[in-house]
This record gives sequence, structure tokens and C-alpha cells, in this order.
Amino acid sequence: MNLLTRDKIIKISFSLFFIKVISAIYLNFASIVTPHIHRQTDTLGVTLRYWQKFNFEVFHWTNLLPSVLNAGKHGDIMPMEFPLINLILSPFFALPFDNKLAIVMMVYLVITTGLFIINYKVWKDIQLYNVSMAIPMAILPLTSFFIDFSTKLIPDVWSSLLIFIAMGLIISSNSKRLLSFILITLGLLIKPTSITAFGLLLILDKKKVFKVSLSLIAPAVLITIFYYKFGCQFIDFFRTEKSLFAYKIHSPLELFLDFFSEGKRIFKLMNDFFLIRFGSIIVILVAAFKIFSKRDRKVLALLFIISLQLLTIILLRGGMLFAHQYYFLSFTPTLLLFSFYVLRDLNFRFLFTLIAIILVVRNFELMIHENKSILSQKNRHSRIRQQCNKLRDRNPEFPWARNFIFRSSQTPYPEIGLCFLERTSSEKSGYGLDFLSTPLPKNCTEVDRTNDIKIYRCDDFLSFR
Repeated sequence: MNLLTRDKIIKISFSLFFIKVISAIYLNFASIVTPHIHRQTDTLGVTLRYWQKFNFEVFHWTNLLPSVLNAGKHGDIMPMEFPLINLILSPFFALPFDNKLAIVMMVYLVITTGLFIINYKVWKDIQLYNVSMAIPMAILPLTSFFIDFSTKLIPDVWSSLLIFIAMGLIISSNSKRLLSFILITLGLLIKPTSITAFGLLLILDKKKVFKVSLSLIAPAVLITIFYYKFGCQFIDFFRTEKSLFAYKIHSPLELFLDFFSEGKRIFKLMNDFFLIRFGSIIVILVAAFKIFSKRDRKVLALLFIISLQLLTIILLRGGMLFAHQYYFLSFTPTLLLFSFYVLRDLNFRFLFTLIAIILVVRNFELMIHENKSILSQKNRHSRIRQQCNKLRDRNPEFPWARNFIFRSSQTPYPEIGLCFLERTSSEKSGYGLDFLSTPLPKNCTEVDRTNDIKIYRCDDFLSFR
């Protein structure tokens, strides 16, 4: 058997990731790809709303505040996560293509690919605990929790990558402190829970950790707290409808108990931690041998850091972690470092070859599953995307693409609005669109329908407002 070298593993990893990105671009022309379609729909809805405001409405500084598609005529401004991703992607809705959602997703995936490449280049010459970070960062988008989310429009992906790049710059250079600070601040603003990524810095010299924490991380955290405490309150002042992003603040103890009340789900979650599913079993067994037989303090140190990161995210999110595993993306580098350190005494070339085979098989398995799911006629999301396009084409008299607010049922996610690229949830509009399962409003007449969607006109309000 010809065993693979480190360089070949890196080339295989990037080639596999590029194939994964191309597959995701192709699938997004049919539908948003699972998992967490609703989370991706929310992000795209806010992005589309920015484009509508900049394209159709007279500019006012409040246009910079985040808004949603599905809040009716009033109250579409909503306090939410810092909308950096939405602002960056919104101009691409102006490109002259029919499938604008797919084009925006393609731009997102190209930028994400660039961030993964930059992250690798920053880390490739770094060694931690005598482990080269080149391979862990090369396989990052293909393994652990990133395997499901590296090609999905989840804010945690950009948030984590920006902070990873900043940490790599901090470890390898002292001359790019301003850039590191900017990246850390943007990463935390996009998703504050990515603060767990900094646990990896604890293996550095204590003086350097203290200096970095005081001069870079602490100011970024304060800016993030200011935005989420006072910035969101300020944005909320302009909201006139019920918030679609409302959340309840729980006590850390309540969240801690909520997480550990799940029992069996904890072991299933832990199975995804190291390298690849079921790889955790091997890593943990070898780690236990090193702790009890060789008394390896570095294994204990890394376990302590991972435990601290895990405890932090549990106290922030509790039982939500089982349904929203993207919260773990921020400490994936620590998990990979732990895995490679624990397994480094094995035959390296054999280990590289085995990892490559497993990653290729597992990632192709996921891509095949996604293709079958999306391209199947049974897939609801790809089906309705086609139906929305047909209804738009068959009914040109409807006020499409005019920033018009259509009548529809109230929903927590802008699924129907994003499908038509229109604002929804008006209660008085003369034109409406909705799923067939939703009752037709009074004084309204159905104009056209497909298998899942209908569009209608209402006689009581025939104006464009």
C-alpha cells in the first residue's frame, strides 16, 4: 500500500473541499441545502431586504438597520445579530440573473472558500505542542462539526474563520495587531458565542496570553457587549411589530441543567467531536492510555481547554446545542489539535492515509445524500422554488420586484417571501401569496395555483400599498 505524504493529504483535502463547494453551488440553484434551512432562510431574507431598501427606497440612515421580509408594512426593522454578512452579500441581488438566490449563495461560497484558504495560509507554518497545524487547518472544512456547515450560510462559519485567522496572526506575528483586533471584533459581532475559540490561546506563554487578552480580546468583547446591549436596544426602538428575533435570557445554572438533562444525546454529540464520526472513540481511548500510562500533561492541558470551551458554550446555550451544533464550530481547531497530538505516536504516514480515506468517503457520502435529497421531487424546498418561478412568469400583472408588500399568513420564517423574492405578511394588501394549506382571506379571490402555492387578489384593497 502506497502511503500518502503530508503534502498529498493537503492537496487531497483542498481538492475535496473544492468539489464540495461546486456541489453546493449546483444544489443551491434548486434549493437551500440542509441542515438548518430556516436559519439560512432568515439570513438570506435580511440580505434581500437590504437590497430592496437600497434599490427601491429613498435613502435614510435607518436603511442601514437590519430588517426582515415578513413583518408587513410596518415594523420590518428588527434587532438581531450584527448584519455584516447581509450587508456584504446584498449588492449581489442586483446581478442580472433569474435565480438570484443561487447567485448570492455562490458568492457566499466563493468568499467562504477564500476565508478557508487564508486561514490555512496563516496557520500552515505554526506548530503547537510539536504538532504542525497545516493538516488540521487543511482538513478543517471536511471534518468534525465543520463537515456539515462549511458550505452552508450559517453566520458561525464566517465568525469562527475570522477569529481563527486573527489567532493565527497573533501566534505567528506581533506586527499585525490592528488587523487581528478588527478580525476578532467582526467575528464576535457576527456571533458572540465564537468567543470559545480563544481557549486555544491558553497553551501559549502566560504573559503573551495576558497581553493579548488585555489589548485585543477584551476591547473586542466590550464592543460586542455594547452592540448587543445598547445597539440592539436602539434598533428595537424603531420596531413597531412583535420581534421575530425575540429571545429569553436564561440563568447559566438553568442552561447547565438543561444540557445535562438530555442524557443519551450527550454521548451522541460527543461522537462528532474528534476528526470524524466514531473517530472520537479511538481518540479518547488513546488519550486515556497516554494519561494513565505515560502521564502526558499536554493531553490533560488540552482536555482542560476543551472542557472549558464546552462549559462556556453550555452556559451560553444549554440544551439548544443538540439542535444547533454550529455553536461548536469555534473550538474545532482545539479538537483537531487534540486529535493529532494524541495520535501522533502512531505511524504518521499510515495515519495520514487513513484520515484521507475516511474523509473522502464520508464527505462524498454526504454530498451524494444532499444531491438525492435536493433533486428528488419529494423535496419540498426545491419543489416550491420551481413553483414560485412558474407563478411569477404566468402572472406578470402582479406587482413583482417593486418592493410591494404582499398579503400572506404570519410566519416566523420568510420562506414564502424569499421564494418569490418579495416582502410579505401584509394584512391589507390587494395582492397575496401563500401555501395552499393556508385559508384564503375574506374578500380575496384565487388567481393561480401550483401543487403547493397559490396567489390571489383581494377586492377590499387593490392599491399597491
